[in-house]
Amino acid sequence: LPFSDVPPEYWAYGYIKWAYCHGIISGYNDNTFRPENLITRGQIAKLIVLAAGWSLTLPPGAPHFSDVPPGSTFYTYIEVAYGHGIIVGYGDGTYRPGAPVTRAQLTKMIVLAKGYTLLNPTTPTFTDVPPGYWAYTYIETAAAHTVVGGYGDGTFRPENSATRAQFCKMLFQAYAIPSRLVP
Repeated sequence: LPFSDVPPEYWAYGYIKWAYCHGIISGYNDNTFRPENLITRGQIAKLIVLAAGWSLTLPPGAPHFSDVPPGSTFYTYIEVAYGHGIIVGYGDGTYRPGAPVTRAQLTKMIVLAKGYTLLNPTTPTFTDVPPGYWAYTYIETAAAHTVVGGYGDGTFRPENSATRAQFCKMLFQAYAIPSRLVP
């Protein structure tokens, strides 16, 4: 890897390398990757579209978000992701491409992009994601397909903002390895 801040012993080195080598993600102009930086909603749209290999054809009715006009950095990717049904905006008609994405939001987008059938088990996998939580079925589905894992204390921390390194791991789990439902 050409990134000065991702040594081979870094926990997400292999995931970042996979995403970089597949042309999905790149670093910054100063040859850094900044793996612990928060990943934004605009970046996520672009990276999922690239990972899924979707055509960059705009859906009918574009633009769909008042804060993502044609010509903006992530415009095409956000519109393509919207056209595939993996993203939605806010009630005020915005998408907020510069806002950090939470672990729950990221999980939902990946599950929708992969087209997994949603699972709704009666017993939660994570202590902080109860059945009534808005992203429960997405997180449980991703966990069953081994796309996501939790922390050592049994939590998922769904409202924490996702980092670039965490995203690369989730993307690798979803796209690089065959889906394997855990019984």
